[in-house]
Amino acid sequence: IPIFVDPKGKRWKKYYGASIITPNLKEAEDVVGRELTCDEDVEEAGIEICNHLGLNACLITRGQNGMSYISNDFKLHVCSEAKEIYDVSGAGDTVIASFVSAIVAGFDPETVNFITLDSPNFLILINASPLTTQNLSIFFV
Repeated sequence: IPIFVDPKGKRWKKYYGASIITPNLKEAEDVVGRELTCDEDVEEAGIEICNHLGLNACLITRGQNGMSYISNDFKLHVCSEAKEIYDVSGAGDTVIASFVSAIVAGFDPETVNFITLDSPNFLILINASPLTTQNLSIFFV
């Protein structure tokens, strides 16, 4: 059974053996102990995280710079489209939910990363408010 992790805190050994971890850039920087300023830095950190924790891959969200999917044999950096953001509450949760849903549905990581980039649109629409039946119904009408 694949295990997907959105890490919390600074002690990540508890995630050893998971399938994929989805830290944001700051979390990745904290765990590797250095600033990640370019794609190559992010790739090195992703590989380091994967090797240290026995993971298949690392998906690092990079705010306005999109996200990076890193595994031992595949690296992909996807840029985000600039949008005016008012509240990023739950953005990471939405990314991992979209990512996991697409992987479970059988999409490959490259496709999944493009799908996942649309996740923030959902947050902007409901403005990070509590999810109610009324809020959700606008997507199914």
